[in-house]
Amino acid sequence: FDGSKNAPDASVENGLLPTQVTMTLGADSENSRNFRWYTGLNVDSGTVQVATDSGFSNIVAEANASREEVVKPKTRMNLGLITTYGTQEAAKYSAGVTGLDDGAIYYYRVGDKDANLWSAAYQFTTGDAADGDDAFTFINVNDSQGMVESDYDVYLNTLAQADATFPTAAFTIHAGDFVDDGANEDYWTWALDDANGVAQGMAMTPAAGNHEAKSEVEGTTDANPIVSHFNLANVPEGQDLSTGVYYSYVYKNATFVVLNTNDLEGNSLSSAQYNWAYDTLANADTEWKIVLMHKSPYSNGPHQADDDVLAIRSQINSLAAATDVDVVLSGHDHVYNRTPYLAHGNEQNVTTETQNYEGVNYETALNPSGTVFVIAGTCGVKNYAQDTSGGVPSEVALDLSVPVFTGITIDGDHLYYRAYKVEGGGSALVDSFAISKAEEDAAPAWKQVEDMIAALPEQSEVTIGDESEITAARAAYDELSAEDQQK
Repeated sequence: FDGSKNAPDASVENGLLPTQVTMTLGADSENSRNFRWYTGLNVDSGTVQVATDSGFSNIVAEANASREEVVKPKTRMNLGLITTYGTQEAAKYSAGVTGLDDGAIYYYRVGDKDANLWSAAYQFTTGDAADGDDAFTFINVNDSQGMVESDYDVYLNTLAQADATFPTAAFTIHAGDFVDDGANEDYWTWALDDANGVAQGMAMTPAAGNHEAKSEVEGTTDANPIVSHFNLANVPEGQDLSTGVYYSYVYKNATFVVLNTNDLEGNSLSSAQYNWAYDTLANADTEWKIVLMHKSPYSNGPHQADDDVLAIRSQINSLAAATDVDVVLSGHDHVYNRTPYLAHGNEQNVTTETQNYEGVNYETALNPSGTVFVIAGTCGVKNYAQDTSGGVPSEVALDLSVPVFTGITIDGDHLYYRAYKVEGGGSALVDSFAISKAEEDAAPAWKQVEDMIAALPEQSEVTIGDESEITAARAAYDELSAEDQQK
C-alpha cells in the first residue's frame, strides 16, 4: 500500500485486465472465430466484441463468454533448466462469434463489459478481399520455445515479419513447442501477450509439441497447456486431452488435419487417432489435403532416427499415400528440410516447369504423385545443426541460424509456398515451390496410371490398408486402351 486513497488502475498484474488472449478458427472456419483469455477471480464476467473500426463505433458481433474458475501452474523459481512450480487461481473465459464476412478487416476486444475494462483492440483479417471462393493464404511457424523473455521477443518479431509479408493471411498454423515448458505460465505470457497485438490478431491453429505434453504440476484444472490456452473447434470427442489434441477443419477448398504426436501407443500414433485421421482424409472431398504435426517424419536434424519418429514416419507414409495428402508440415527438429515428392518413402518422378504467380516465379510440379514433407526450421532462437548422414530424402536442406516463417497460398488448383528467413531487421526469401493440379497440366492417362503403380508399396510391404490404392490402380489400368497399356 502506497498511502494513496485512489483505487489502482486496472492492469493485468492486478487481475482486472485480460491476459493470454488468443484467437482461433471457429466451427465455421471461414466466418467464425473463437477466443480464450484469463483474468483474476475479481472479474466475474467476460465479453468479446468485434467491430469494423478500432474505436468500436460499429460493432458487428458480440458474445458473452463462459467463465470457469481454474487452477493454473504458477512459476515459483525459473532458472532455465531448473524451475519450481506452485499453483494459482484464475478465471478462464471462452467465447465465439459467427457471421463474419470473408475477406474483411475487423477489430476485436475482450473484457468486462459492465465495468468497461477491456483489452487493447486487436486487428485481424478473414482473408483478402480479392480472394475467390477457392483462394486463401495462411502462415506456418514452428518451435518458438525459449527460456527468457527476450527469446519470445524474437518469436514475436518473426510473427510481425510474417504478418508484414502476408498481411491478408486468414490464419496461422503453429507446429508446436510454443514454449520450452508447457507448465511455465511466464513463458505463455511472453509468447501470447504481444505489445504490438500481432500475435493476438492471428487466428492460430496449434499442434501440441512434446514441450506441451501433460503437465506434471499437481492440482491444475487443465492437464494440457494447448487445451488450456486455445479455444479449439471441431475437436473429436473421446480422446485423451492430457497429452494434447488432434482435430481437423475445412477451409474453403482445403482439409487440414492436425495430429498429436504425444498421443502414442508404444512409439506409434494411437490407433484411435490414426483411424480418425484416415477416415477424415479419405472422406475429404476438397481439392487439397494438408497435415500438421509436431514431430517431423522427414527431418535431417538430431531426432531423425528416434524410435517414435521412425514409427510415425511409417504410419504417415501409409496415411499420406492412401488418402492423397498433398503437404505435411511439421517441426520438432529446428532445421529446414523439404523432401522430394514421396510415396511410401520412395521418390516419385515429377514433371516441373516454371510458372509465374503474382510476379513471382515458382518451380511448379505438374499434377505430382506423392506428398511433399516440410520442416521449416524454428521461428524462435533455438536452431539445430543439420545432419545429412542419415539418408533422409531432401530436395532442399538449409543450414540456418536465424528464425524462419513460411506463407502458403492456395488459389484454386494451384498451391504456392514461400519460406523466409528473418535477419537484419527484415526478411529474405530462402525457398519456394508450387503444385499445379490444373487439367491442362495433367499428364496423359497412361502416365497417371504409371505414377499410381509407382506409388504403391513394394510387394513385401503391402498391408490390408493398401487395398484401396491397389484396387484403384488396377481399375485405372483396365480403363486404358490396349495401346496405352503397352506403354
